[in-house]
Amino acid sequence: MKMRAIYATFTLLALLPRTHGKQAAFVDLSASPTAPEPKGQAVAIRGGGVLYHGNAPRPLPGTPPVSLTLRRVISVRDGAAVKDIVEVIMTNVGKAPISIPVGTAPVSLLAANEKNRRFLDFSVRSGRNGRLLGSARSASSEGHPESTATLQPGDTAVFWIPAGIWRPDAATSENAEAQEATLSVLLHRKVLENGTDWIEAVGEPVYSQNSLPLPHAATPEVVR
Repeated sequence: MKMRAIYATFTLLALLPRTHGKQAAFVDLSASPTAPEPKGQAVAIRGGGVLYHGNAPRPLPGTPPVSLTLRRVISVRDGAAVKDIVEVIMTNVGKAPISIPVGTAPVSLLAANEKNRRFLDFSVRSGRNGRLLGSARSASSEGHPESTATLQPGDTAVFWIPAGIWRPDAATSENAEAQEATLSVLLHRKVLENGTDWIEAVGEPVYSQNSLPLPHAATPEVVR
């Protein structure tokens, strides 16, 4: 009877969902890329994924099984101006491990001579479809394994994304009125074909589950 009770306990524990994971990566994308964009290479954008017919919408294959949660807005003094940074937590909500691009040098990682190139495009907006406040890109390629992070189910990655620059003493500042920041991310890949470096979207955008108020006419928190 005792062994049966122990077996039942282990069975129950095995069936419980994983609710906690580890932080697998921290990626600071708040600084602008220092390397210039390459010249002389034709770049074009084309659609990716599969089109579905019928009335019931389905997610496109390749959409990362992740959730996005905005944790805080960090304000950094930059001379007389203030730079806002949104901190976002990306969580693997799927049932299998996933690999995400975490490289902070997208220009070199996405060069035409690299293989298996992918990148995440982050966009911060005022509201879900409002004005673009900031954007950033993390990238990966096969030749740079350090540019890829693996998230087990429940694991997280933390990203810092720029959300605009403003002046606290400027009455006409774009941040003079309250704004709610939201964030979205879209996975892309690059494919070189016949001299053209194609950019293809992989799946659909993933939107943050929440929004955060941006600072305005206030003394910012200086973190560095």
